Amino acid sequence: MSEYQIDNEIMFTREVLCAMIRQAVKDAKNDRDYLRNNLKNNRERYQRTAIAFLNSAFYRDLCKALGDCSGIGLPADKMRLEAMK
Repeated sequence: MSEYQIDNEIMFTREVLCAMIRQAVKDAKNDRDYLRNNLKNNRERYQRTAIAFLNSAFYRDLCKALGDCSGIGLPADKMRLEAMK
């Protein structure tokens, strides 16, 4: 495997993980626009699991490993506070 392919795979993985964090923040916020797009049962479950994820040691470690995820402003504490507003 070439260095170019490895770099592409690393960037792809990083973008997937950043998207997962962005989605967890949306789920935790549970705002009105988001509410319209999800069924109530799913919405509540998604919010609970997102909050658990954002409070986990895994999340903090993931943020340290990723650095900044284009536009979501890591570090972990800042993101968690934003999600819990």
